Amino acid sequence: MREVALKEKITNLRELFKLVFALFFGDLAGTLSILRYDGFNLLSFTGIVSLLWLALALFVVWNKMEYYLNLLEEDKDENHSN
Repeated sequence: MREVALKEKITNLRELFKLVFALFFGDLAGTLSILRYDGFNLLSFTGIVSLLWLALALFVVWNKMEYYLNLLEEDKDENHSN
């Protein structure tokens, strides 16, 4: 039962990671295009700040997913040793 719950959490986090990853690169493309055509202004500054937040979100989601994967591996090892 615990294994199923962990797999579901990992699947949800994987989908969240894909979404944040897509948002990150969309924001990156938008920010770079603003910087190229208008230079550094308030909108490009906002894009840079949001890029930093999205990068932080990617890092947090990745670490959480890794944590649940480690729990899943430990759970599988426990079940095989019994």
